[in-house]
Formats: sequence, structure tokens, C-alpha cells
Amino acid sequence: MLKYKELYPLNKGTRGLNDPSLQFNHVTIFSDSKQPKGLFIPLEGSGKLDEAIENGAIASLWKEGLALPSYTPNDFPIIYVEDTAYAYSSIAAQYIQKVKQKECDIMTKFEFYAPQLLNKSPFTYDIAVEEMGHDLLAALNLFAEGKRRGIK
Repeated sequence: MLKYKELYPLNKGTRGLNDPSLQFNHVTIFSDSKQPKGLFIPLEGSGKLDEAIENGAIASLWKEGLALPSYTPNDFPIIYVEDTAYAYSSIAAQYIQKVKQKECDIMTKFEFYAPQLLNKSPFTYDIAVEEMGHDLLAALNLFAEGKRRGIK
């Protein structure tokens, strides 16, 4: 399972609770998805923090320098990062390596766009299946490439 302390290398600062033992069952960019014990990673236009919290998010990555919504609970863990898309890609790649080394008993679910990125619909990747890990990284790379070219 993905742990809060594994996010430290991406960290440009934190706000709220800083608990290294915190674990995430779900990682998603979609605020309207059920995300029990979730890590919410908002990309441009991918959702609202309050909705993610209502759906079970227990922490969020947040772009450094971007103002937090005023309703954000003081103890809600926020991890500031330079680029949320890059951070998601790094987390996924690190977690896939962890799974390959058989370091996980309980798996974290990763939710991102559908593999083809055609309709921007949610898709849950089963990282335990090797091809699905490659599909997630490929989808993240397609997203990053589109972002660099100005495609939304």
C-alpha cells in the first residue's frame, strides 16, 4: 500500500497533519469518484478538493504557489509539489517498482484517464497486473506530452 512517507521526495512543503504512517487505498485525479482513504491529485480542471474530501480523500497533492480553497480543513494533509502531473507519474512508477519487488500485501488502486485518453473517463488500473502498470505510465506520459503541446 502507498504510504505518506513515500511522498516525501516530491514534497516542496506540507500543511496539516504530517503522519508518516498514513496509508492510501486509492490515488485519483477525479474528485467525484469514491476514494476511500484516498490521495487526491488535482490536475488542471480535474475536480474540487471539497468534493474529493466528501468522497473519502484523506490527503491531497497541491501545486506549489496555488492558493488552497478557504474551506480546506486545517488538519487535512496537503503535500505541495512543483507539478501535480509529474508527481502522479513519479508516484505510479515508484509504486510499480515496489509491487514488482513484492513489497505490498494490500494494493493501492490508481485511477486515471482511460488508456486511450479519448473520452477522459475514469479508469482504474490494477497495478498487480504488469501490463496495467505499463498502461498507467503510458497514459500519464500521453497526458504529459499533450500538456507540453498545449492540448487539454
